[in-house]
Amino acid sequence: MITLVLDIETTGLSRTEHVITVIGTIVYESVDEKTISEKCYNVAVAETSKNREDLTSMKREISKLLDDADCIVELKLVEV
Repeated sequence: MITLVLDIETTGLSRTEHVITVIGTIVYESVDEKTISEKCYNVAVAETSKNREDLTSMKREISKLLDDADCIVELKLVEV
């Protein structure tokens, strides 16, 4: 089973006032217990890039990861 682990970093917790800055991904094959890929997408840099293909390509890659995954897990870190 292909598992996609997401770590999403933002500028805050408000959906309307804050933005996603970084998306970290790990694609893991749970049957073989092997990591297939690890990648960090810098959303903030892609959104300000003069080359619009940077953002388009990143969105396309993340969409493919989401489509191909059998299971999606989001990491949530909580301060204590």
